[in-house]
Amino acid sequence: MNWKEANAYLNAYDKIQAQSQRYKYLLEQHLKALSLYTSILDFGAGTGNLAVELLKKGKQVTVIEPNKIALDILKRKCLHFRANLVSYRGDDNRLEEFPPNSFDAITSSLVLPFPRDIPRHIANLKRVIKPGGILCISAWAYREDIEEGAINKLEAELKEKKLLEPENPNNVIREWDTILQGAHSLTATILERKLSRESLEQLLKTNEFSVAVEESAYKEYAYFLTAKSEKSKT
Repeated sequence: MNWKEANAYLNAYDKIQAQSQRYKYLLEQHLKALSLYTSILDFGAGTGNLAVELLKKGKQVTVIEPNKIALDILKRKCLHFRANLVSYRGDDNRLEEFPPNSFDAITSSLVLPFPRDIPRHIANLKRVIKPGGILCISAWAYREDIEEGAINKLEAELKEKKLLEPENPNNVIREWDTILQGAHSLTATILERKLSRESLEQLLKTNEFSVAVEESAYKEYAYFLTAKSEKSKT
């Protein structure tokens, strides 16, 4: 995508997700899991929908996001809370620059399975989270019908609200078309990475996390995990 296309996609994403009850509920799951923690890393923070809600609750939030346009949108959303926000553009390479035990909690909302080296990614998260801290993950499930869960069900939500009807002055038809243009490559990546819930659980346990699984707002199409960082044996 060029700058214009990426900007249009991210703004369309925000407008569409604002209409999704599933997405709103998923954010609530993250917020609830993080409620007892103060210093929080939001990895892959996107346009800041979760970060701004954490900031509203008085949290100290650090965000890492590789997409410059998304990060610019995030900063605008969080402008009134900038005293409690630290933002970085980057990926796992940026994460490796932080000292050990930097954060009380880490959240990752629908980022997995997109990191290229998932074992390295989880190991990096383990290193920077404090013992006893919580890693809160929602991740797309590896399913052959993931497009049904990720795209078609969202479309059904929009249709139920009559937001895809041209006569509705508040319709999101243009934004939905923009989302569809980028969605197929995302679902293709989910299928390519083949990250099952079971394999992610095992990877977390290998990195000395104790794992609890909850049903996510997306049912079988995404999973929601909280993983408590245990004290390293080494």
